[in-house]
Amino acid sequence: MNKKKQKLLYHFTPAAMISNFAPLIVILYDKDEEITVFEYKMWNILQVNRSGIEDESPLQKLIEDIADDYEIEEHIYSYDEEKKDIQSIKKALDRLEKMEA
Repeated sequence: MNKKKQKLLYHFTPAAMISNFAPLIVILYDKDEEITVFEYKMWNILQVNRSGIEDESPLQKLIEDIADDYEIEEHIYSYDEEKKDIQSIKKALDRLEKMEA
């Protein structure tokens, strides 16, 4: 919650295998919609609905807190739902998951 008492709605799914090499994927939403739950063996997924949030500092703090808790040092990627279809990142993650297996 930020100074204006706006809530930051999010869903975090940690990687099934805990490792500081597992990257953090931040998926940003701007619309009110139900969050699709993504679960991957080697990916930490943070989905954030930032609709109505004017100040990005709560989002930055959330990302920093998760990165600290899960010891994610360098591999933090963001995906903006406004620019691409959310399913395309799911397909990309599915392909990468299959390549790792």
